[in-house]
Amino acid sequence: MQTGAIEHNLLVGVDYLQFESDIGYEDAAAPSIDLYNPTTAKSTPACSTLPPPVTAVISLLKNARPGCICRIRCALASGY
Repeated sequence: MQTGAIEHNLLVGVDYLQFESDIGYEDAAAPSIDLYNPTTAKSTPACSTLPPPVTAVISLLKNARPGCICRIRCALASGY
């Protein structure tokens, strides 16, 4: 479509996004680290002194999202 010296292109459409995601993880305590005097030795406390790990948490995420697109591009028409 052209209006005087400007040419217009119109794009319209629809889109649809659907996804599922499961996430599982475990959380556990770790020995503290001195940031100002770290040691490279692997001296970790005995496992009996650390609390047991937290059980795995599994999360299921479902999402569906419809959408629409409307785009207008304007440019000088050829010959101007």
